Amino acid sequence: MIGWVTDLWSILSFSWISINTCWVGEPNADPDMAPQILARYSPCNLSFTLPRLAWEFRIVLLQILAIELALHFVNLQSIVALQDLLSIGGDASTSSYIYLLVNMALWILRAHAAYWISSGKTYIQTTLSYLVHVRSIRLPPDETRDVSLTNLLVSDTSVVAEGLNAVVAAWRLPVEFLSALYLLWMNLSCGVLPCLATALLFRSASLYLSFKDGNLRTKWQESRDDRINLCQEAFSPPGCGTLARLGWTNVWVEYILRSRGKELTLLGNREWMRKIHEGIDYAQPVIVQFVALVTMLYTNAVDAASVVPISLMLGNVMAPVNQVTGVVLSLLESQSALQRLREFFAASPSDRPSAESDYKLDPSFSGLIVGVTGQKGRLLKSQLIYGKYPCTVYVPQSPKLLVGCGDTVEDNVLFGRPRDGARLLEAMRLACLSQVPLSQKVDTLSMGQGARVCLARAYYCILADESSGGVLLLEEPWLSLDATTAKDVTTNLLSVLQRSLSIIVITDHIDMLRSVLPADSLLIVGGSNHSPVHDGRVRNKALSVGESVSQLENHEKHSSEAETGHDVAASVPLQAYSIFLTYVGRGYTFLIMLLIGGIMASQQTLDALLPAVADARDWRLLRGYETLLLVFVVCNFGAFHFEVVGGLRGSKRLFSGFVRRASSLALSIGVEGGSDILGRLVSDVDVSDHTLTRTLGILWGAILYLCCKFGFMLWSSHYRISLLLLLLLVVAAFELIAARPFRPANRGARRRAAAALPPVIAAAQGSFDIRGTLLDYGADSWVATKFLAILCQRARWQIVEEACRSWLSLRLEVLGFILTAQTTFLRPVGDPILAGMLITAARAVSGVVQQLIHNCADIERDFVSVQRLTDPIPLTLNAVSVSAPQRVDDTAIIIRGVSAGYGESIVLRSVNLLVLVNEKVALIGPSGVGKTTLLNSILGAADITEGGISVFGLCPREASSRQLIQCIPHTPVLFRGSVRHNLDPQKVISDRLIYEALDCVGLSKKVREYLDTDASTVLTTAADRLRICLCRVVLARETCELKIVLLDECAGVFTDPIAKAFVENCLTLFRSQTVIMTTHRPFLTGLFDRTVTLG
Repeated sequence: MIGWVTDLWSILSFSWISINTCWVGEPNADPDMAPQILARYSPCNLSFTLPRLAWEFRIVLLQILAIELALHFVNLQSIVALQDLLSIGGDASTSSYIYLLVNMALWILRAHAAYWISSGKTYIQTTLSYLVHVRSIRLPPDETRDVSLTNLLVSDTSVVAEGLNAVVAAWRLPVEFLSALYLLWMNLSCGVLPCLATALLFRSASLYLSFKDGNLRTKWQESRDDRINLCQEAFSPPGCGTLARLGWTNVWVEYILRSRGKELTLLGNREWMRKIHEGIDYAQPVIVQFVALVTMLYTNAVDAASVVPISLMLGNVMAPVNQVTGVVLSLLESQSALQRLREFFAASPSDRPSAESDYKLDPSFSGLIVGVTGQKGRLLKSQLIYGKYPCTVYVPQSPKLLVGCGDTVEDNVLFGRPRDGARLLEAMRLACLSQVPLSQKVDTLSMGQGARVCLARAYYCILADESSGGVLLLEEPWLSLDATTAKDVTTNLLSVLQRSLSIIVITDHIDMLRSVLPADSLLIVGGSNHSPVHDGRVRNKALSVGESVSQLENHEKHSSEAETGHDVAASVPLQAYSIFLTYVGRGYTFLIMLLIGGIMASQQTLDALLPAVADARDWRLLRGYETLLLVFVVCNFGAFHFEVVGGLRGSKRLFSGFVRRASSLALSIGVEGGSDILGRLVSDVDVSDHTLTRTLGILWGAILYLCCKFGFMLWSSHYRISLLLLLLLVVAAFELIAARPFRPANRGARRRAAAALPPVIAAAQGSFDIRGTLLDYGADSWVATKFLAILCQRARWQIVEEACRSWLSLRLEVLGFILTAQTTFLRPVGDPILAGMLITAARAVSGVVQQLIHNCADIERDFVSVQRLTDPIPLTLNAVSVSAPQRVDDTAIIIRGVSAGYGESIVLRSVNLLVLVNEKVALIGPSGVGKTTLLNSILGAADITEGGISVFGLCPREASSRQLIQCIPHTPVLFRGSVRHNLDPQKVISDRLIYEALDCVGLSKKVREYLDTDASTVLTTAADRLRICLCRVVLARETCELKIVLLDECAGVFTDPIAKAFVENCLTLFRSQTVIMTTHRPFLTGLFDRTVTLG
């Protein structure tokens, strides 16, 4: 017995249908669109104008047009069948069966149309995003300084896809309007003109609001972009740490909240106009119905059996008119997006400019390692890179590593070339990377390891005989390397020389070549640049404080979301609704629910009065109808007003709470944490805005609507018992269908679709940042193909999402069929108006139940974003509880038994170090040993798994938060805005102090007159930007109690004489502070009190 009941429950709950295969069109792998896109499209054969794009995607658009027109004509046929049905009295007839069959076809088509249309739009957006990415790789930095790649890839391509759908609507709407008008004209010729005039009046008002909204959208988009840019500066490493240590995080938070306030004001204006637009759309059918009713009373030309069909015909006539404003607005928005895309594609691609004459390699260079220095080195580099000499493999000074599209060491070495295991291992050996796992993520590498990965990439290219007989060009290859590793890398150049015509090294460290390479293999051009001789001031030269670095391989964890019965049991929409109550306020929510109840009650009463007014032709009933119509309109606009006001209030509280929580953790934000926070502050914030301003009363509104409709059906029917049973059937079926198979499948698809967006953005930005290197190695096609695969994966989850929704809709149409069959075959005889109202009520109940389940799905999707803004921020920092050692007198920093790293990669092991107050310490060691990680541990920006650090008796993060520590990174951090904004965003420092600080760092002459000019245009070189970072720290002495200054290989961009002068200046400026500097230049250690060697 129990087994039989279990089997019956399984059948009734549809659990016998697998969620993963719930739709025959659901892809089991990536959509098969990548080969089509690769074969058909390139950045050169697509014009970004609406007519050209419509022609290019004509097949997809024609398919969408055919689907929507078929849906329209089947719907018209359903109305014709209904009119025939109501014109015949008695029991069931042929018209009853025809009507039911037509409606079944209509429902099946409607259930599948959304999936088919979504698939076409997804294909269009994927294609456009791919083309934008390909183009972005080929554009030079100067052409893309103010470009927001995220907006182009995600927002603008989506708007253009919607615009192409609007083009289809522009083709479709005239056909739908004329066909529906013809059907109406054949049934009510004298009532057409007043109804149409009323509808056109409403449409004119709606069109005006659409134009106003279009103007506001541009300003809102600008404010939104400003907020996103500020969030990127405040919560992306290394900028977030710089702001936190300078005490500027709260300043940036205020900037963000100020920008957010402006954005919400504009959003409120837009939402209010959109709500008025919706109110017009919602009230228009009722008001037009009222006009039609008055017309019927005056003309006496309407048959009773035609009352309900004519109201449906009016709805079909008005539907195309209602969509005109949305189509116009979509077309305007798409034109704006297309304009940005055209400007982006109109920029000149970075085809390497030719030199004035063909460069011919000096014959004396053949078979030699050539060291070039000074001006000749820069000239030779330009000739080799930009000239016409073939087969030049170039390794720049700064590491160019790809993240997103291929972020492992192996991906960055191969760069799209066929994998040869032996050749790959040889390239890694020559670059002194044998101890680094090929699967390690490049964002966990040190700067020196990253530079050697670029070197291994060049070696693999040469070993693959792609540059046989060519030139290997190296620019300052030793700046990020320790002396031992630099010597090994230089020695290995002899092995590489056997496979290339010559190796040219542009460097100011010629002594490294002379000391390692034999004279017969070396040629020096441009004179030598001797390194300074140590002056003997170094103390404890070889003090070792730690063990050699141990790199752990990062294994990728593929965790799938387990969807169990516990997930099904939870009522996620109600959980989401409780969160809405928390942030919006219960008063707003209950008021909205009350107004929604008034809307539903007044609308249902209007529906009930319609046959009474038409039959009795009583003018008192008509005046009552007018009063209820006024109540209906007032409740509509009242609900819209409080929904917007409450939603904006909730959005503001939700955003500000998350930003303030994130700002308190600014010192702990790493690469992964920053990406997660930015994802929440960009995509999740937009979704939560949509949720809180548009779906506050959607659940209770639908439930009230269902109750009103069922009440009308029970009150109007002679078959109350059967309808009551039908009611129970609908409720049970809703619970079974919505709770069992749909929620888990939909929630999983939604979450995967949402989670697929950050990898797309990361992959695009990663390849965008190193586009020059991709072009140098011919890897642009490879990375574009990998990016397309990521796009297709995202498209797959979007299609799966629609597949789940479509399959649920198809199951739900069975309920609609049962409801309509019940009211069709059991209609009250002799009252065609009431029979028609019952049938339309049954259709409405079916549609509302379907829409209710879809709305539950939308709320579940939005709930994921709202929940992410309320959940704690996951940070891996300090996963193990560590305690700071007790401070000893005259000590600034105590490091005792510290092991630290990033995530699962442990870089430092059991390090012990003692630094005295005002002591100047140079930190040296092999590349990758963990020098930068040690500084990050002192700053509180690395994961300390064992041991502890004391900074003046405080833990590192507390010391940083109190602004006791400042750091000058090897990669300068420059913020948007003027030079003054980069030095004094709080506007509390006098011009005199700023000028003095600029004088101290050597920027007075260049910057003094341009303090209020954009910093990116004034500070164009890495050296200038590094000096402005130093200037910030100099000014920090005036605004905080600065005790420790950390210099992370910050002299790497300078030549030896300038580097020495720069470091001497730093030591002079911070004579009263403790200074720790990491370096790979041995001659600089003589400037410090003590040298500590790691490893």
